[in-house]
Amino acid sequence: MPPPKVKPTGRPHVVGLTALQLGTTYQLIETNTGEIRQSGIVSPQDKEIQINIKGPFTLRSNAVEFLRVRIDGLSFAIPDEAIGPLVVQFPDPETVPPPPPAATPAAKKKR
Repeated sequence: MPPPKVKPTGRPHVVGLTALQLGTTYQLIETNTGEIRQSGIVSPQDKEIQINIKGPFTLRSNAVEFLRVRIDGLSFAIPDEAIGPLVVQFPDPETVPPPPPAATPAAKKKR
């Protein structure tokens, strides 16, 4: 009997992918379960691809340096040394604190 799959913990996050080069392939894998959440080819003219995921995940691509990753609307950088067909590990987004919101001054009404 195969071992039971581990359910990922935490709340779902939305991972957004965009490409800077034509024909960039991607594959998004949940680390805890090993499930391939989505894979395909993305180009610059395509809308942002949004994938729901829980916990840490792995991103595979034929040209990882041409992908831009956003998690819950916040941009996450792919390491500068990641060039070509590589695998990039992303931690659980709950363990990475978001930047503090920028304070905006209140607009004064003129009479």
